[in-house]
Amino acid sequence: MKKAKASSAVIFVLAFFFSLALIPTLAQAQGDGVITAKLKANPETYRGSCPAVINFTGTITAKGLKPGTLIAYRFIRSDGALAPIQKIAFATGEGTVNVETTWTLGGPSLMVYEGWMAIRITEPALNLESNKASFKMYCKQSKPITTRPDHDPTKVKRFDPQPEPPGAEIIQQNIMK
Repeated sequence: MKKAKASSAVIFVLAFFFSLALIPTLAQAQGDGVITAKLKANPETYRGSCPAVINFTGTITAKGLKPGTLIAYRFIRSDGALAPIQKIAFATGEGTVNVETTWTLGGPSLMVYEGWMAIRITEPALNLESNKASFKMYCKQSKPITTRPDHDPTKVKRFDPQPEPPGAEIIQQNIMK
């Protein structure tokens, strides 16, 4: 029983000192550097048949970070959806990386929508966000098809599924006499 308590205490102390050792590393990773992110929607206003595809292009820029700093980010949307986290490394601690994604939406149940998408930096700075790239979507209502496009009533031939055999007219005339 004493050995179990002693080993638990040793594990706790080691875990405590290990976590303290990580704190300076995480603080130094950010350093005095600056991270910025920008995003743009294309098109900003969509009018057409749906579903619509809105393209988002942007940049993540790092300046003055510790060389090798890893930046984790994700795209966030006005409807609450979160994209998977992606990671990029800045070998020199500085630079700009182009990022892009798309959002496909709209249809019979969603004809008009105004929304936005943004980039959220999750590492090393928590919840740093880009501008909100806003867009508007207007789906064209499709016209219902009332007749087949290749239907021309003047070209319709009368169809008799059981044509009379040859000579049937003569038999009918004789019966009617």
